[in-house]
Amino acid sequence: MNAVLLLAALTALPCTVENSLTAYERPGLSAEVFGTISPGEVVEVLVITGSGWLGFDPGTAQAGNSGSFRYRWLQPNSIPVTDSLEVVWAPGPGVTYIMTMEDTPVYAEADTASSVLITLPAGSGAEMAGVNMDWVRVDLWDSSVEEDIQGWVIADIISIKW
Repeated sequence: MNAVLLLAALTALPCTVENSLTAYERPGLSAEVFGTISPGEVVEVLVITGSGWLGFDPGTAQAGNSGSFRYRWLQPNSIPVTDSLEVVWAPGPGVTYIMTMEDTPVYAEADTASSVLITLPAGSGAEMAGVNMDWVRVDLWDSSVEEDIQGWVIADIISIKW
């Protein structure tokens, strides 16, 4: 076991780290390294992905990140967790995503006169599949809503996460 359990809460698990842990920008070994959590530091796991990656809030300003984009990630089973952690979608390494700052309509075409296929809630993420002038094509299969839909969002109301 890499950590000593100090306190268990319903949805969070503060732990004092015994051995150094690598924290990643996104859940995956090929993701960029965010930093190292040193022995003696406390980390509070808040969420878990379906594949077991552990998300924590790094406690540093992150220029408007919301939803799963605000978390930093530890490898599965690197510290103990409760069974009651919220399971979340998270952006995978090596993929460019959009992040919504407000409820965002996804249009069938790059035109506001086309039909709205779905509205992404604020704080959502979706894979960026292309760009057309002031529009971004999104693939919602790799997204926080996990729908088999591709459509268009207005570029100036979203943020792009490389």
